[in-house]
Amino acid sequence: MNVKNPRMQSGASILLIILMIGLGAGIFSVAMKLYPSYTDHRVIMGILNEVLQNKDQIVQSNRQIRTLVDRRLTINSIYKFRGADKAEWLTITREQGFIKFKVKYQDQVPIYYNVDALVKFDETVQAKLP
Repeated sequence: MNVKNPRMQSGASILLIILMIGLGAGIFSVAMKLYPSYTDHRVIMGILNEVLQNKDQIVQSNRQIRTLVDRRLTINSIYKFRGADKAEWLTITREQGFIKFKVKYQDQVPIYYNVDALVKFDETVQAKLP
């Protein structure tokens, strides 16, 4: 390293350090607000996979399966799918010896004042019928 004047060397300024801490705090804040959406989705997919693995449950009617899933969501404190207008988030189909659960919904998360994040989920799981 070719340094002519060692007194002119300096590290990061206090302004840069404050800016980096603020940026890190902002990113951390957004991540913590989005985290519940992703954990709820993981719980939902876990519930559907448990239903698919239970042979006694997948032979039930679609209405009975939906009621079972709704009960498990309530037990896990996931209330975002309550009401008649929220019924389209889960589609249950049976075709060619398979049962398929298609999960498609979006979650709007308030970030700051009038700024929201929209998280979309679209996933399908299936199992062979007995």
